[in-house]
Amino acid sequence: MAATYRASAISGNATSGTEPTVVLTPVVGDIFIVTCAAKGNTNASPTCSDNNGGTYYLLPTATYRTSLDTFSVFVRNQKLINVNSTTITVTIGAHTQAEVAVVAVAGMSLVGSGSVRQSAKTDNNTTTPTATFGAVALTANFTLAAIGYDLSAATLATPPTNWTERQEAGQTTGASVEVATRDSGFTGTVVTWGAALNEANAAYILELDGTLSSIGYSGSFDAITSSQEGVQKNEGTWKGSSFAGSGINPQPRYFLTCADTANVRHNWVDYTPFFVTGSAPVIAPQTYLTGTFAILVAA
Repeated sequence: MAATYRASAISGNATSGTEPTVVLTPVVGDIFIVTCAAKGNTNASPTCSDNNGGTYYLLPTATYRTSLDTFSVFVRNQKLINVNSTTITVTIGAHTQAEVAVVAVAGMSLVGSGSVRQSAKTDNNTTTPTATFGAVALTANFTLAAIGYDLSAATLATPPTNWTERQEAGQTTGASVEVATRDSGFTGTVVTWGAALNEANAAYILELDGTLSSIGYSGSFDAITSSQEGVQKNEGTWKGSSFAGSGINPQPRYFLTCADTANVRHNWVDYTPFFVTGSAPVIAPQTYLTGTFAILVAA
């Protein structure tokens, strides 16, 4: 499953003395990307957290007018494991205004800093926002383009061509955010917004790594043969059971559950196993290996 945009939300203007917050309801497996524009911000390294057990990785902070007008991007360090309404809070320094937009991305295996294949920013643009990746983006990967900007007139941003604008809030007092995403198809390096903004702005682009992560497994490999029934193994971070099939030359069926390195549980139910021989089977995503019963790659 490739990473895709699922939902988004925006905070509304948080005035001086108020930390900006966003409420978003996840689905299991989401990761959140958070963007925050803060005017007059005295904290160059803001932090982000939520009330659903989330911590966040901060990418390098950009500036859009002066060194105190900051635009920050965060990626959640854990997948969401429930559907509880979640309040995300960005803790910044003393500020005059702030605006936050959150995007929920489905279908990711990696999280936090490990989920970012590459990012790029441009500080203190004064015309059309633009930013350039250091390498060509992979066509199957999810990409995000966002700006923080100083809006002194009623001019909102135009998203890059082929990107879909998800959220925008233009504050004439100076803390404005626009976020656009693209599920796949971008294979370039330069992302340019669709029109001149003519306001001070910082552009940020992000490519998520759509590859699969390794399961944290500390146990040994134990053979489970087709003749065994009701065999259960609990060791390390996985649990497996085999049940005899039916008919001619029956094959067992398996239930497997295991926790990955971010302590997110993955479940596979009722899959036909792939039989292998020898000590070095070919590992593939979502493949059951009965000769050396294990799953080493997360779905």
